[in-house]
Amino acid sequence: MAFIAKNDELGEILKMAKLILVTVGASGLFGRTIWKEGLNRRYEKPIELIECLEHEEIYGRHRKDTSEYEHQKRQLSDALISDMESYYADEEQGLGKLSAEMATLITMHGEARIGEITQRDRIVLLHSDTPEGELCAEVNKAAMESEILVDGEAKKEPWNVGDPVRINGLNGVKPTDFANTGLKDFQDRTERLLDDFDGDKFLSVTGGYKGLIPFATLLVYKKEITLVYLFERSDGLVIMDKSYFQSRFGPPRIRNDQLSGIKIRRGNRGMY
Repeated sequence: MAFIAKNDELGEILKMAKLILVTVGASGLFGRTIWKEGLNRRYEKPIELIECLEHEEIYGRHRKDTSEYEHQKRQLSDALISDMESYYADEEQGLGKLSAEMATLITMHGEARIGEITQRDRIVLLHSDTPEGELCAEVNKAAMESEILVDGEAKKEPWNVGDPVRINGLNGVKPTDFANTGLKDFQDRTERLLDDFDGDKFLSVTGGYKGLIPFATLLVYKKEITLVYLFERSDGLVIMDKSYFQSRFGPPRIRNDQLSGIKIRRGNRGMY
């Protein structure tokens, strides 16, 4: 049971814990200098790092040893934590240097309809079926679990982040995989996580593939979760729950199989 019992000393019920699911994109790779392992050289573009990670995966190098994957995980985690320290030291500079996932959670923290994010809450990162998706999830996890101090004062406590969850078939290369496997696995894994939790439930869709958003919206109705989206590069948080959609569009018709209406057709550039 994911809730906090009555505190007899204070004579009050502490706020019920939250589950925050976060779709992860590759924003952590962009807008920063990425140095190659063992070389005083950098990747000219993030796609070069992505190709390197895919090469490691294709040719069987285990990414948990001394590899470019592990090197980048350490480097990018340190960079994101440094950016967070810089932000908390001067919040006027805005959230632009942070990953989309981190910026969204920081904006969610303390928002009136959400409350503070504390160690009682649980965060789960959902990433694509790609090496760069896994890398970005682990980089964000390391940053979220870090305590941020400014002049000796704690500005952010370590958050409770579960193991990242890979969504099988979810990639930006094969639309057939995305539609036939990725979306179904996203639905199944997300619903299992939601069903196993008794408390307030949120789904942040700022990061990751935008093709997931229509299906995330259906979960608002099926599982009565709250959808959260950080609007572009601002600090404007869009919060949408079941009442928001019903007041504007009325109740939807949802089949038992949400994905039965997906069609993949052949176009000039292949199947999509």
